[in-house]
Amino acid sequence: MTVKQPPAMAPAPEARVAPAFETAVLEKPAGLIRRAMTANRHLLGLLFGGMVAHARLRRSRGVRGLLERMAAVVVRPLVRSDLVDRPFAVQLRRRL
Repeated sequence: MTVKQPPAMAPAPEARVAPAFETAVLEKPAGLIRRAMTANRHLLGLLFGGMVAHARLRRSRGVRGLLERMAAVVVRPLVRSDLVDRPFAVQLRRRL
């Protein structure tokens, strides 16, 4: 006398359980030139933001003070709008 086993059944599609985590999509890492350009962009943003913060903080008179304020007016549109009115220390922490 042999006992027949029931056939193995695949689970229904709606009964499948979603994974508890997302799978990471691996992308090709950025190249050397791209990383260098990004680092230079951050460095220039920090430099320009520091220039604007310095000109705002120090109201020196004379030709040097005038040149500092004029340079700050020129580079102000190039600095991120959420950081342009912040002191240099805050800009440094945000950019690093």
